[in-house]
Formats: sequence, C-alpha cells, structure tokens
Amino acid sequence: MVEHVDDPRFALLTAREPSEHGLRIDPETGRVPLPPPAPPPTPAVVRAPSRDHVARDRRRAGRLAIAALMLPIVVAAAIGVVMWLQGDSGGSAPAPAVSRRPPAFTVSTTVAATAPALHGIAVAAAGNGGLWYQAAGGSVTRLAATDGSVNYTFSSVRPALGLAVSGGSLLSLVNGPAGAELVFRDRGSGKVQSRLPLPGAAVCSTPATACAPLVANGQIWAALAGGVARIDNERATLTPVTGVLAIAGSSRRVWALTATAVVALSAGDGHVLGATRLSGLVPSVIAAGAGAVWVAGTRDGHPQLLRFDGPPGRTPQAIALPAPASAMAAAGGAIWLALAGHGVRELDPSRNRLAGATITLPDQNALLSIRPDQLWSVREAGDRASFTRIDLATPGS
Repeated sequence: MVEHVDDPRFALLTAREPSEHGLRIDPETGRVPLPPPAPPPTPAVVRAPSRDHVARDRRRAGRLAIAALMLPIVVAAAIGVVMWLQGDSGGSAPAPAVSRRPPAFTVSTTVAATAPALHGIAVAAAGNGGLWYQAAGGSVTRLAATDGSVNYTFSSVRPALGLAVSGGSLLSLVNGPAGAELVFRDRGSGKVQSRLPLPGAAVCSTPATACAPLVANGQIWAALAGGVARIDNERATLTPVTGVLAIAGSSRRVWALTATAVVALSAGDGHVLGATRLSGLVPSVIAAGAGAVWVAGTRDGHPQLLRFDGPPGRTPQAIALPAPASAMAAAGGAIWLALAGHGVRELDPSRNRLAGATITLPDQNALLSIRPDQLWSVREAGDRASFTRIDLATPGS
C-alpha cells in the first residue's frame, strides 16, 4: 500500500508555514524538534541607571523655592528696620518738615494801652482788632481797635482766669462755687447768657493765658486739672489727660501740653489719638500754626523750640533758640516768639529758623492772635499790664 504525501491525512506536511498550526515536525527525523533553550530569567529588581543630575536638579529647585519664599520676608524685615530707625524709637529723625514761606512783613506797633493788674490779668484778642481783658477784682473791659481806648466795660462777680471770643459771645473761664465754670456773655451788651459747670478744676489758680478757652473746629475746649473738656451744645465732656498745662488747636486736632509729652486729641470728638514725648524738654508754652504744633522750653538749660508734624509719636524737630521763650503765637503764616532780652522775633517755618521781623518789645508775657495780620503783645510788670497791638502789613495789602 502506497501512501502519498499529499494525502489529506498529511495535511500538516503541506503547510507553507509549519508554525501556522502550532507544531513543527522535522522532515528528516519525523520528530518534533525540541524548543530552543529559554533565555535566562530577568531579575526581579532592575537597577536603574545613575541619576545624579536629577538629584542635583531637585536640590537646586528646592533651594530656589525656599529663596523665593524667604525673599518677601527678608524685604519686609528690612523695611521694618528702616521704619523703626526713622520712627518713634529715638533713632534717625525723619527729614525736617517745612511749611510755606511767609511773606515779608512790614511791622508797626500802632496801639498801646495799660491797665491795673496787681494779681494777674486775663486777655483775649477781638476779631475786629480790639482787645478784651479782665484783671483780678476788675471789670470785663474791651479796648477799641482804632486807638486802644476803652469802649466797653461790664461788671463781673468773679474774675476770669482766661478769656476767649466765640461768635457773638465772650467766654470767661472762672472758678465757681462747685468748681470751674464757663460763662457765656453777649459781646455787645455784656449780659450773661449762660453758665456751664465744667467737669474739673481749672489748671490755673490766677489769671493766665494758659487758662484761656480754645475755639477749634466749631467747638470750645478748656484745660482742666483732670484733662481736656470739650464743650458742644451746652454740654461738657472730659477727655482724661494727666497733668495738662495748656492746650492749642487747629481745625483737625487739639493738643494738650503736659510736663513730659504732647497729647493729640481729635477735634471732632475729643478722643486721644496718641502722644509724643518731649524727651527731656522742660516746656513753657505751646502754639499751633503753619501746619504744625510748636512747644518752646529748655533742655539741659539750653532754650529750644520743638516742631511736631505728622502722626503722634513721630520724633519732633528741635530748633535752637538764642534765649528762653515766654510767649508764642501764629499769625500770617509765621510763628512769633517773645524771647527774653531779644524782643519779639519771627520764625520762618519754611526754614525752621528765626528770620524776618524783629520787634523791640522786651520781656513780654503773652502773645495773642485771632487774625492773620495782627498780634497783641502783653507785658505784666509790677502792678500793671501793658498791651501793644502789632500790625503785620504784607506787600500789596
């Protein structure tokens, strides 16, 4: 029996690709050849190639991220150090503050008068150029603006410790039966309109300029032994400030002078805004004007003037004076000081030094101003007070 290779039973031998059927038979031996040996097994853990550069890049990126986070902190700390050095810490003072330069004044002393003042005298400048005064035991008197003659006189039961003008009223700070009182008197008739008890005793026991009520921001203020009283709508509210000596004010703030500091109060409601220490200055007088508040006194026996600008706590600028100041006022954009043995001197606030006019009026006790073109100077000697009106003419006036 002959069998042919093309018999269907040998179909496996006719496949073009023996692998198509999953089995290969060696035609020479007729056997299934052994499979080739398997490759060696792959290790379970494969060691990665060296990645030193990746680690370096990651470390570099980490350092850059830390630096980026630290940079704002370092900058903020540097700014804080600079502000601390220039602020209230007593370090470097800020750049000196200056004001607008006042005009060149032509000064004339046109009106002079005298009055008895055995136990002191209270004085206030009038808006029309006249002067109000009351000596202890005397009447309330008004001097005419034209020639200094007496044109009003009103009797008063109690002597004024301080006087001021507000609208159509003359204000008198007096010691009443139960403490300090503010008396409102009609300027024309002298009639007493009202009496307002104040929440404390006055800072003065005898008449003095430091006891004069202050008119600022449409309200009336008074320096009391327990603080500063704000009078609004016939009501007095006390802001406690220890050891008030005198007050000064503007449309925005009221300043209370103590033996060691200047305390700033809001002119709107009287709350304390902050305080600035005098740093050893022994104060004598305070005034506000030319965009600042000024305190004159002595430090280590040397006469000085301190200029306070900006927020409370900022270091004031110190200006040397040739002699102690006994009085100070602001008028015409300038600051005027009564200096012992040097008369009345003008301080130019644009240069923060004495300049301009010198007025030969020795040893004045008070300088008063209610108008930009005028000052009243007061000197108390013996049992009399002398009043001198100083007119400040400017070019073109």
